[in-house]
Amino acid sequence: MFLTVKFLRKRKPLIAEEKKFVHKTIEEYLIDRIDETLKKGVLSLQDYSELTEDIRMYLEKKCQIDALFMTTSELLESLRENFPFKVISIYEASDIFVLSDLVKFAKHFPSEEEEKRFRGNILMLQKDLKEKLLRKEKAA
Repeated sequence: MFLTVKFLRKRKPLIAEEKKFVHKTIEEYLIDRIDETLKKGVLSLQDYSELTEDIRMYLEKKCQIDALFMTTSELLESLRENFPFKVISIYEASDIFVLSDLVKFAKHFPSEEEEKRFRGNILMLQKDLKEKLLRKEKAA
């Protein structure tokens, strides 16, 4: 019994501690998430879904729309009126969402060309976010 108690005390918790990131703005969070994901090399099917979900969270906060619960077509329709980006177009943004939907729902693994286009669009979106941060810093 003594050994059991001693063993239980020394045992490490099963739940690993999550990394804690402190972001001042939603833009900084999304920029960091894009960096983390694209550093992995070849994207997994889960990476497409997670990135798109992060983009939807950003749109929900910035555009005051229910982006997480809208279909892609509903989201794109509502963004036509209030598109928050300047570097990336609505067509390139729609390409991100449509490819992610294919990956998520049809279990479609993107071709090399599709992944290259997806990465390019994501990088343009990231560039847009960085420019927004610079404008905010200059204004402050």
